[in-house]
Amino acid sequence: MRIVSWNLAHQTHERPIHRNFLEAVKLLSPDVLVLNEYVHGGSRTEIMARLHEIGLKEFNVSKHISGQNQVLILSRSAQSAGDLTAPETTDAAKANFLHVSVSGIEVVGMRAPMFKTSELRAIYWNYMEKLIRDTRERRIVFIGDMNCDPKRSQKCDPEQIKNPGDRVLNCLKIRSWHIPSPGGDWSFISKDGKTTARIDHVIASPALTNVTTNYIRRINDVVLAGRTSDNAISDHAALVVEVGV
Repeated sequence: MRIVSWNLAHQTHERPIHRNFLEAVKLLSPDVLVLNEYVHGGSRTEIMARLHEIGLKEFNVSKHISGQNQVLILSRSAQSAGDLTAPETTDAAKANFLHVSVSGIEVVGMRAPMFKTSELRAIYWNYMEKLIRDTRERRIVFIGDMNCDPKRSQKCDPEQIKNPGDRVLNCLKIRSWHIPSPGGDWSFISKDGKTTARIDHVIASPALTNVTTNYIRRINDVVLAGRTSDNAISDHAALVVEVGV
């Protein structure tokens, strides 16, 4: 199964979708497309119809909360709503989480919010760590913009690592969860191009096999991710995940 996760940088507003978006999706050819930092609304009617035409006929979208981003999951095969629920930490945490099941694989699309305090960030990741560990025996992936990078400090000790997201991903990897380091230099770039980061990831349960990942920033002449001057679709690359089924 080919799962593509992409942060569209709508930043809590129902922004116009870039004219090259549909061409990029065609070239990426996902079985499942997970869009985060996305806002659903009336302006999406045409693009949803076009996505339907290219085979992404099924979809679910996370709960709408005013002033928050959402997660949209589209798929070629039928999908059903899952049973996992978002952290209650903040409205942002609740809106940026969606669980579905597609062709025997569960997919949790997520975006870890940029919390205002370290305390809220820790509460969020403590919840997510327990939630993920409790699904160990399930054929499940958690995927999206996690606002963390486990390669910054490959440790599992809360006393030695500042970002709780980094710690949680490292701890899960030690416990045999699949968290491959994607091919490509970065998944996020600042508007001026001076800052880059690897913050989009997949966490796949030990029940799955052959999990590979890549950051895709450009396909042919279509720029998926880049600086403002690059006429890019987003400031995030697409995270492309291949999962054995």
